[in-house]
Amino acid sequence: MLPTQVVFTYDNATMKSPPMTVPEIVTWIKENPGKFTYAQPMQSDFSSYDFTGSVFIRQLFYYYCGPYTDFIGDYDETKYLQRASALFTVLREIEPYLYKANDAVYHPTNHTDVERLFAERKIDFVSNYQSNDIYIVLFYHSGITNHDITCLTFVSLTHSLFADAIL
Repeated sequence: MLPTQVVFTYDNATMKSPPMTVPEIVTWIKENPGKFTYAQPMQSDFSSYDFTGSVFIRQLFYYYCGPYTDFIGDYDETKYLQRASALFTVLREIEPYLYKANDAVYHPTNHTDVERLFAERKIDFVSNYQSNDIYIVLFYHSGITNHDITCLTFVSLTHSLFADAIL
């Protein structure tokens, strides 16, 4: 049995060649302003947590601050503080290029709203945990049926937990 894996889903009708590595994803976001976002991983008052929104950040963290194997086990604040600045640098770099609503960068409060943006074709790709979930999302949010779907799913080829295990 394969472990749960972060996947990215894109619409093959609008994106012929998706970014396949973490650096390519970051570059793609900068070259395609407004076509990507992720859910707010934590509400500012710490009242809720979006696991799927945080997975995008974790993928960036493992790539820019990792390897992830260095963070297995007990929390090491010294190690975190030494490496986390690389993640925050990248997040600040991509922030102006994320999807905007009312002229401000928009981080939905939950992943369902990110999926809705994808179903409405306001953003070009979305992260998730199951490759087939996107079909349910598309039908739920926009009534798209199987013959209308042009979406494909891929796994980032660099520094994801699953990619490192199989490479």
